Amino acid sequence: ATQAPSAPAALPRSSSEEQVFEAWTPAVEWVSRQTGMAPGSLMGLILAENGGRDMGAVQSRDNNPFSIKWRPNADPPERKGTPATDGGNFYHFNSTSEALGRFVGMVAHPENTYNTRGPAAQGSRSARAWANRRNAARFAQELANGGYTGGPHEEREWVPRFSAGAQRYEAWRSRRGR
Repeated sequence: ATQAPSAPAALPRSSSEEQVFEAWTPAVEWVSRQTGMAPGSLMGLILAENGGRDMGAVQSRDNNPFSIKWRPNADPPERKGTPATDGGNFYHFNSTSEALGRFVGMVAHPENTYNTRGPAAQGSRSARAWANRRNAARFAQELANGGYTGGPHEEREWVPRFSAGAQRYEAWRSRRGR
């Protein structure tokens, strides 16, 4: 198996969007190959969630930029994972690619059995998002329709942030011949 590349989990908050794109592209491309998701959808998710920049010590030390909680008693056996290095309540990942892949599985995969945003995003609603994983705008809207964003107020902010980030990333990739 090919080892997943890793983006720095702790880019400085002052990093430009181009620096974020450069740093995250190896992880985005790797997860895209693993999941079939459009690279723009993945970058849109990163930008909508945390901007791809430093979110704190847990995120950088444990390659966990999405603050995925460690739940050994609730997760199925294949996802037991490793607790954070400080023994805290978060996962430790070997790479940010691994964290991104796990996050995608948590929020969008139709076989998802664990979702931090509640049962509304599971089942057929999650399946609609997954079916649109190659189309960033539809993917974001179906996640929102499935309850991922938590409500209309959050949806009005999250979906446009996701979609605009995905578009900027695809334009950036196009300029670089990717």
